Amino acid sequence: MPFGEWPWRKGSQEPKYQTRSEYKIMSFGILSRRKALLGLVVGPLTLTMPAPTADFAPHRRDPREVRLERYFSEKQSPAKFYARDFVNAADRHNLDWRLLPSLAFIESGGGKAYKNNNMFGWANGEIRFRSVKDSIHIIAERLANSHYYKDKDLDAMLWTYNPIPGYRDAVKEVMEDLGPERATRPVKVGDSSLSRPTRRGEGWRRR
Repeated sequence: MPFGEWPWRKGSQEPKYQTRSEYKIMSFGILSRRKALLGLVVGPLTLTMPAPTADFAPHRRDPREVRLERYFSEKQSPAKFYARDFVNAADRHNLDWRLLPSLAFIESGGGKAYKNNNMFGWANGEIRFRSVKDSIHIIAERLANSHYYKDKDLDAMLWTYNPIPGYRDAVKEVMEDLGPERATRPVKVGDSSLSRPTRRGEGWRRR
């Protein structure tokens, strides 16, 4: 069939096109109008990345937690797995974040030798806790609220915890090694404070 005999579609009432160029021009006009109409209905199709939200924002770890993990890793102590619990318990009960980890290191080498899920030597290690994590939070609560410890300064608290001569200095030395009370940056691996030879982790016992 000659090109001039083709209708736009079979059975339509649209005019026939006599030349190929006329057909192209008219077809382009119809197609353009249809695209424009589609744009008004559904809008432009664009691919964009969603804006960052709080849930997907990069998480900056607490430098105290990082310090504890690195310190206990250097000492090959299992307590490194409880770094976050140490920090959370200290914040919840308004304690120095270094106190509980230092007690754990002095009493059990940071979890190297203990029983009853009690790496703090609490009640000479005879008190059984359901888990190590529970022991961290329970002892933090006792140090903060028990009348034996409440409102005491560090020296008085440690003397109550264990009056053996030298015990307080040993705990405070670990606290010093861990860093300042208000730690704002992670401790660097290889810091001299991590490899300083000290007399600790010997399982001190009360008289």
